[in-house]
Amino acid sequence: MNFVTDLYLDLKYNLYWYFDKEQIELLYLVVVLGEIAVLVIIFNYFPLKSNAIKKFIYILSWTCVLVLLELYAVYISILHYGEWNIIYSAVAYFISMYILYFVLDYTADSRETQ
Repeated sequence: MNFVTDLYLDLKYNLYWYFDKEQIELLYLVVVLGEIAVLVIIFNYFPLKSNAIKKFIYILSWTCVLVLLELYAVYISILHYGEWNIIYSAVAYFISMYILYFVLDYTADSRETQ
């Protein structure tokens, strides 16, 4: 979902892009694999049995970490902004992590009933 969204927002709307547009970069694969690794870490330690406040704080904390990682990627010129800004990213991270939480919660319930 993340990879398709990145490509769509880059190619269709020119909101942000990774590396230089004039050359094909295989380092983009490293970025994609890094994002996948961070999501695996986030959701392997997700507090499913905790109350709603702890879940909210957990998602908010990881949203802050992801925003800081994105700012660092902009600083070292891996990520470039067009019409995009960091506020959009923070909102998108927060919403997408809640969506992934609901998917994780749903699949955890279905695994427990089998």
